[in-house]
Amino acid sequence: MNSPDPLPARFLRRALAYARATAIRFEPTLRHAGYGELGLPDLRGFTPYRRAIRLFAGEQTDLSRCAGSTMDELTTAELWLLHDLLHVVWYDFATLAAARTEDPWARRDFFVEHHLASEAFAVLLLDYHVLSATRHQGLAVEVSDGAWAKLRAALPGLPPLRSRELERELVRHYLTGKSRLLGPAPKSEGAVAAWRDHEVRYSDKQRGYVLLWWDDLRGKPPSNRAAVVERSSVADPIWHAIELFTTAPEEEFARQVRESAALSSGRGRAGGHLFAALPKFRGELPAEPDFRFTDATALPVEAIAELVATAERPCAERLFLLWQTLALEPPESLKPAERAAVASLARSVQTPRVDRRAWKLVRELCERRVARAKWRADESLRGAFFLP
Repeated sequence: MNSPDPLPARFLRRALAYARATAIRFEPTLRHAGYGELGLPDLRGFTPYRRAIRLFAGEQTDLSRCAGSTMDELTTAELWLLHDLLHVVWYDFATLAAARTEDPWARRDFFVEHHLASEAFAVLLLDYHVLSATRHQGLAVEVSDGAWAKLRAALPGLPPLRSRELERELVRHYLTGKSRLLGPAPKSEGAVAAWRDHEVRYSDKQRGYVLLWWDDLRGKPPSNRAAVVERSSVADPIWHAIELFTTAPEEEFARQVRESAALSSGRGRAGGHLFAALPKFRGELPAEPDFRFTDATALPVEAIAELVATAERPCAERLFLLWQTLALEPPESLKPAERAAVASLARSVQTPRVDRRAWKLVRELCERRVARAKWRADESLRGAFFLP
């Protein structure tokens, strides 16, 4: 017999139960929140391969305070923690399904397909199935029950919001960039065009990022291509996973939790993490690590100090080194001129002309921050992902 509580409440209760029973870690970083207001990306770092959700410095939440709350009461920051949690959940499910395969995450096709599947799972479950029925109306994508009814009226053939048909189309879109729902539509405008354009941009970005991440983990130059995963059969398992957190009987959900808990317990005894077999974790880091895919605290403070001091040429790899080290201290510590330089640099790096003066000022500011910093290098953070 299904649980009688409303879908958002049931999802939150089950998500928290999964995190608790399978010992997903919530760990603070040394980086501070608040830099998004100046145009910087999320600087916690993304490490689902370690079964860890990262927090900003000083944050105490492990989502336990959310127990007894409603989804409406949660903050946007807490919703992003749930989004990251769902990535970890899918990594668990994918690893369980590949139990007889040695080091499945070291295989390119598996890595690409299942990381993109984790993105589809997180967005479909949290945004489309749950937040659409709350005041938040989505997180990674804006969607609500009322708005979807209007979209369906304007777009014949658009499936119901929580339907399996919609799930299949959106999974296909996230994996291939193709969907009959999201193809060119010259006459679409307003909400229809906004929804389509957002999903197209989001898919394109994620399919590009996953190959950049893979290239870096393999120690190869960036290929700058977008992944296309054809003939995937992952839509059905994703649908089953969505049901586990929303409509499945309690005993079915509990059985899945037990299997995932056994998996995480076994890995804890064996040590390591899902990406341990990849080249980036088996040898020395390159002299010029790409800090879009490397947590600065994976290296000794002295090494980071030298890299910051020599970061004179603007480039994406070193930009994220500056962002990470800048956030070692809270944004309130910035003087007005420093704050202006940070904001100017953040704006300019989105254009062909980087503000070189702002780059120099921010680099010098980061040098001073690193000189005051202390940490013990954690090599498991070599694969942390920072792109938005």
